[in-house]
Amino acid sequence: MDKPKQKTGKAIKLSSKREKFCREYIIDHNATQAYIRAGYSENGASQGSERLLRIVEVNRRIEELQAEENEKLSDKYRITRERIMRERGRIAFFDFRDLYDAGGNLKQPHEWDDDTAACVSSVKFHVSREGNGYGNRPEVAEVRLWNKDASLSALEKIEGMYAKDNEQLNPYRNLTREELNAKLEEILERSGLEVRKKEKPNP
Repeated sequence: MDKPKQKTGKAIKLSSKREKFCREYIIDHNATQAYIRAGYSENGASQGSERLLRIVEVNRRIEELQAEENEKLSDKYRITRERIMRERGRIAFFDFRDLYDAGGNLKQPHEWDDDTAACVSSVKFHVSREGNGYGNRPEVAEVRLWNKDASLSALEKIEGMYAKDNEQLNPYRNLTREELNAKLEEILERSGLEVRKKEKPNP
């Protein structure tokens, strides 16, 4: 059984109005409206909300409430790294041929498997008329898929592929100033160029 999470640090104590402002603010991040909904006057609400947001304790409380809200949403929708990668992977590596049956016709939604359904962003139907026009039956006419490139890019970022590319493009990015200067001198000397060191001014 998992142990309950324990909060660390001192509890942030605010006046009832400021607490209300913080709770209203995380709903839509509209400081002016949150200020009014918290019970403050509408007159000068914009300036008043800006003053509140400059208060350290108010900012800390907003961050605390936002973190709690994010945790609730993660638990509710089971947002995990594994699930995000699975959903992105479905879109990134989807084969559009899975949308068609053996006869080359678009499959109906009830024929899709979970991987196919996860990749579809929208569907258009047309109505086919049978016989004398009775018994109209909607059929899939067009299927739009989620952006494949966007999901591939997201997976590349998760896997740190861009970071590896950046390191290859700039192998000196993590060197200190002293190490960079030494490397520059080494390159100049190999090139046969004169290295001029900056002289210190006389006292």
